[in-house]
Amino acid sequence: MTKKEIFKEEFFKADGEKKVDRIILFIHMPDDSEEVIVNSKPFEKVKYIDGAYTEELVHKNNEQIYISDYIFAHDEDAMDFGEALYILKEGGIVTRKGWNGKGMFLYYVPEGNYLPCTDAARWAFKGEAVPYGAYIAMKTAQGNVVPWLASQTDLLAEDWVDMTPIMAEERG
Repeated sequence: MTKKEIFKEEFFKADGEKKVDRIILFIHMPDDSEEVIVNSKPFEKVKYIDGAYTEELVHKNNEQIYISDYIFAHDEDAMDFGEALYILKEGGIVTRKGWNGKGMFLYYVPEGNYLPCTDAARWAFKGEAVPYGAYIAMKTAQGNVVPWLASQTDLLAEDWVDMTPIMAEERG
């Protein structure tokens, strides 16, 4: 069987067991980065993949773009922020179904001492390591990392998804 045939067979099997509400795709890009796309229209996405990708899940217009992995998710897989926070504190990563940005996710950064990287930090801490408190970091759609501050919508949302199994699988 080709990768596309396996993909479609797994999709229809998953949808038959529980309605698939979204597909999470891991797309290898030409610059060797990976985009994570959460699509909430699974049948339309399968149809798009069927037309735009080869039998080996390589994009027909650019052989450097290919689907490296995927997840078929169900609403039952989603959780509230309390559950997501627990996963973060355990070292996992989470994202929201409702986020439109590609590749966005959160992770927990524990407190620690880090070398100063600015003149202000070198001055304030006399060149010694800077003691940072714990915080939640976000990998943005632009591919950089920033400290994350929850909005009211994020705190009350019930569409949080645990991406930790994907991270664990990729680490082997």
